[in-house]
Amino acid sequence: MLLKKYFIKYIKYYVFGIIFVSLSSIFANYQAVVVRKATNEILSNIHQHSFNSHQFLMYLFYLLGLSLVSGIFMFLMRQTIIVSSRHIEYDQKNELYQHFQKMDRHFLKMQSVGDLMNKISEDVSRVRMFTGPAIMYLVNVIVTVLSVISFMLHVSPLLTIIVLLPLPLFSLAIFQLSRRINALSTSVQEKLSLMTSFVQESVSSIRLIKIHAKEKFFNQKLNTINDVYSKEFVQLGKTEALFQPLMTIMVGTGIIATIVVGGILLVKQKIEPGNITEFVMYVYRLTWPFTALGWVSALIQRASASQSRINELLSIQPQIINTSNEIYPVKGHIVFDNVSFTYKESGIQALQEVSFEVRPSEILGISGKVGSGKSTIFQLLLRFYDVDKGSIIIDGKNIKEHNLYWLRKNIAYVPQDAFLFNDTLLNNILFPETTGDLDKVIEICKKVELHDTIMQWPNQYHTMIGERGINVSGGQRQRIALARALIKQTSILLIDDAFSALDNDTEQKIVANLKSELSSKTVIIIAQKLSIIQSLATKVIYFKEGKIIESGSPDELLQLNGEYKKVYDLQMMRK
Repeated sequence: MLLKKYFIKYIKYYVFGIIFVSLSSIFANYQAVVVRKATNEILSNIHQHSFNSHQFLMYLFYLLGLSLVSGIFMFLMRQTIIVSSRHIEYDQKNELYQHFQKMDRHFLKMQSVGDLMNKISEDVSRVRMFTGPAIMYLVNVIVTVLSVISFMLHVSPLLTIIVLLPLPLFSLAIFQLSRRINALSTSVQEKLSLMTSFVQESVSSIRLIKIHAKEKFFNQKLNTINDVYSKEFVQLGKTEALFQPLMTIMVGTGIIATIVVGGILLVKQKIEPGNITEFVMYVYRLTWPFTALGWVSALIQRASASQSRINELLSIQPQIINTSNEIYPVKGHIVFDNVSFTYKESGIQALQEVSFEVRPSEILGISGKVGSGKSTIFQLLLRFYDVDKGSIIIDGKNIKEHNLYWLRKNIAYVPQDAFLFNDTLLNNILFPETTGDLDKVIEICKKVELHDTIMQWPNQYHTMIGERGINVSGGQRQRIALARALIKQTSILLIDDAFSALDNDTEQKIVANLKSELSSKTVIIIAQKLSIIQSLATKVIYFKEGKIIESGSPDELLQLNGEYKKVYDLQMMRK
């Protein structure tokens, strides 16, 4: 497991933790010595028909003092080793999250969200159980076993061997039982995760379920998943129920051996009476270490598997790498020079030798059939992918040479399906900016014909729009996304079919409002509705099967009587 850097970082915690474990165990062992002396004192007083209260008070204070000191060192042990494991967990989660953010679109498409979430939560938590509890208890086990056995051997080697003889067998049985419990626990967690995911998906798609009257089907499917989960959970409960009886037998066997053999040795005057009570306490002290071996072993195995998954993920390096940290003005002069691109995930060639130019203050309209490669233009401009052939030049410099984060900060993007957060409308619009005022948001919302609608809502701009924007319509979602892009005040604006859910009247009002807003930007608009392109674009390119088959001004394309003109006439007829 690649945890060396974390152990080095928090080495002082572990060093002090081991010291505290050792001291806590030794002071706990001396309690048995005090009990032995107290027992001998009691028997001596019985024989002498006397009672020394002062002596017994001293033994009592010794026991309280040893318990207190042992408890303090145990507290310090947890404050060092367990705290260090929390620091490691914190560092690992941050490392994974930062790694997710660095990764490119290809990586994110090939990974499931559930699996990534599981790595940053469950896998990291299992590693923490190793760096904290497992190490702590492993050290505790080693120190306790060595110290207790040394104390026992000092009293009676024969009695020590007799008492210890059955413990390894019980330890092996507990180890096997622990492995069974861990296997069942993992399976139960997987079934619970499956059930949780199913319920979450069902709640998210409840409207679709109701529309198609599939309530009964989904209920039956949940019952099936729930049945499997409940059966395994019951099996886990039955297996766990064996643990405590086995522990009781283990302790009982040790005590019986101590009393029987100790009694024989006592009769032969090879040990003192107090040694029997002392050994009983040692048996109890050894019970946990032998029990913990199986549990600690399981923790280490699970942590090893989880860390391997984490290491595998961290070993994947992003294909899109930022090569500059320079800060500079972005004017927005965009050139595609003979660009070709194929999606590695599907093998689909999206663009073939595409070339065009957009200067600052120009508005380029892009249209074409579904799947013709239009949206890929934006994926490449945002550098979610790198081109296979050709080059993209922005302000005279290859896009690969730009500061990736600064370039994206200077591009406002309106996607086809905007993601909205479970937050207020105001915060969703202000998302691209760290600061912003309500007056500016109101001004922009008026331009996208959203202000009047918002003012009818109970909390207006402070209305919660629900998870993924469930409380707003498709047209409202698109206008919120457009407002979010305009609040960013960038030199480049990319709009990907953001008017498809709007009626013609609202569409024309927004177009009229935005003409002055867009005049100072480099704007690229992808639209199926050619009325948008006709109203806003200064030049147009029409795609078919990843190639530009027509280009020119909107009027020039109409005069060509080609594909663009056919689609335009068909849309005008539908109006």
